[in-house]
Amino acid sequence: MEHRSVFQRASLFVAVAVVAAIFAGCVQTPASKGTGTEAAALYKAGSYTAVATGMGGDVKVQVTFSANAITGIKVLSHNETPGVGDVAVKTLPGKIVSAQSLNVDGVAGATISSKAIFAAVEECVKKAGGDVEALKAKKAVVQAKAADVVQTADVVIIGAGGAGLAAAVTAEQAGASVIILEKMPKVGGNTIISGAAYNSSDPERQAKTAAAAAPRRP
Repeated sequence: MEHRSVFQRASLFVAVAVVAAIFAGCVQTPASKGTGTEAAALYKAGSYTAVATGMGGDVKVQVTFSANAITGIKVLSHNETPGVGDVAVKTLPGKIVSAQSLNVDGVAGATISSKAIFAAVEECVKKAGGDVEALKAKKAVVQAKAADVVQTADVVIIGAGGAGLAAAVTAEQAGASVIILEKMPKVGGNTIISGAAYNSSDPERQAKTAAAAAPRRP
């Protein structure tokens, strides 16, 4: 009787195990969730070129992409104004790559050149299968504001162009202290890029020159 009881208990255990195995096989195991490390590619990796119109004509840009980032931007050719438009050429590509965004500030005083670079980069993003609107919406990291500087002067002149510099010299010669504010990386304004024409602040002396006697064009 004791052997039969052990046999019955063993048989019952095996039967329960079999039923449990069958039941487990019928239950659908939920799929394991991804770790998120295999994100969908944002771009078709490679280098793409595009052309947009700047102040001096065509601006040709090459943009290089990995699967998930803009890795480089080069301005291959341009005819933008030295000291003005070429400031955008030199600085804007690096700002876009650093921010991985098209929502960065253009260069003050070089609006048309900046727009040309943005337009060419946008076209390259499209060719690479990227989302231009998402790049425009992405906020760039805001740099910490520099500490305020407080200075005082008798005369404050905004703009270090020909007129501003002349006014500053005149004020200083009259004994005034002067501060000049200029947004561009160099002084001179449009005077440093003008050609074929000259400003004159002394009509009396100009009237005595040979140029005054020359016939005027209609």
